Amino acid sequence: MVLGLSDNYLIAGCNINRETNKPECYESMEQHMKSMKIVLDTLFSNYMEFVDEEAKKLCIKPKCHVVYAVAALHDLGKILPMYQKQLREKCTAPYHEVFSAILMFSVKGVWLRESEIIVYMLPVIMHHHAMRSLKDLIGEYYTKVVNPIKKINKVPTEYISEFSDIVEKVFGLKIEIPELNGRIIEENCEKLLKILKNAMKLQEGQYFKHELYLFMLKVYRLTGLILYPLTIADYVAAAVNRACKNLTMDEILRISYKNSMVRDALKYSIQQLTFRRIYSKLLTRNF
Repeated sequence: MVLGLSDNYLIAGCNINRETNKPECYESMEQHMKSMKIVLDTLFSNYMEFVDEEAKKLCIKPKCHVVYAVAALHDLGKILPMYQKQLREKCTAPYHEVFSAILMFSVKGVWLRESEIIVYMLPVIMHHHAMRSLKDLIGEYYTKVVNPIKKINKVPTEYISEFSDIVEKVFGLKIEIPELNGRIIEENCEKLLKILKNAMKLQEGQYFKHELYLFMLKVYRLTGLILYPLTIADYVAAAVNRACKNLTMDEILRISYKNSMVRDALKYSIQQLTFRRIYSKLLTRNF
């Protein structure tokens, strides 16, 4: 399959030309998702089934692969008008992963109960290249997240509609996103902050309700499992599509293999191992 640029309205990113210092090689949202799915299907087919089985241990019955759902929603925040403008002008969307998590509270059709959303949300927040700690994120939350949100009046319905159509077309996941206005987004913002604070308590070793503590440990374990394919697929899709080239899957893998992170994914996929080294201690705990 050839990955070519499309003419869709929503874009996922682009590249800054070092000589002209101007944007070039725009990557559409649809192309980014299509490319990620190719990588996931090629490298992580069996692995995604394993993740689904682990999710069921948390009484989560996904409507599609959990990794598919997270990949589909990881750039949801980029439908905000401020990000579409920044991406077109500067190829940047700082903190978009946080806004993706915020908007996820309004998504219907993925999880049965809102309590399940954390399983999909944490990988989205943690997937980004900045890899901010939850403590740093909470410290910056009001200046970097809440204040910009107050300037948002409404997300255009055409943005919401196009994003939903792309998700269904690429991943076969039918989602519904109702009207997104400033009030709803601010309410979602507070919900996310509450979840982040609970998650940080676990990271810092603060023991709260025993049942919640065990649940959060299991969520962190699943987050680590999801982050592995998500980060690889996101990196490969962006690196290839924003290089102004139409490449086949073989060419993508050949180029990507030069990157150590991708080499690690290939090696682990071939050996059918399911744990990343950086998560090994957490992932091998018994609950």
